[in-house]
Amino acid sequence: MHGRSSVLFIFSFFFYQQNNNVQGKKAQGILSSKRDFVYLDRFCFQSETGALEYTFKYPLFYPTQMLLLYFDSDEQWPRAWRELSTCEDRVTLLTNHSDNHQIIFLNPYVPDSAGNGRCVIVQDALKENWISCSGTRIFRSARSRWWFLALANCDPSEDEERRMYNNESIGIYAEFALTMTNGLPSEILKYQFSIDEWRKTAFE
Repeated sequence: MHGRSSVLFIFSFFFYQQNNNVQGKKAQGILSSKRDFVYLDRFCFQSETGALEYTFKYPLFYPTQMLLLYFDSDEQWPRAWRELSTCEDRVTLLTNHSDNHQIIFLNPYVPDSAGNGRCVIVQDALKENWISCSGTRIFRSARSRWWFLALANCDPSEDEERRMYNNESIGIYAEFALTMTNGLPSEILKYQFSIDEWRKTAFE
């Protein structure tokens, strides 16, 4: 939803190189929002070799969070962002493409599969319970294309009351890190860059 909210991003985008091995584009931060659907990032992934590595951590008492992956065709991201107004509708849009595993449930109680993050329950120093998830997604499509990442908390399998507090969405809180790469680590001019940056980088 595009309505009022409080959103805090602490992002750092960088290209990290150690011992001549490029580690890729990274984004990390803390997301705190009253919204139930929040855009995270985008990257132009190469078909077959484009990869996303992710980690998410959020309090156990929050509703199940989902990492949503939309590609750039008119019926996906442009429609989700510009035309649809509810979190539920934006998730349903991807449910209709369930074979592509574009919904990653960040839920320790759901068996691991191509559509679920690997999640465990951990305790911090204050004995508070958190859900900690990590995983890797390889992007396979007919061509290289833009993918748009969003986080949502409107899991259709959960009661709506679990997502509400005082008749409003409890929102999203997540500490996260994303690494987005193309090609092989040895392909320095490709590995760290989004597809749209390859030609520009090669000729500058």
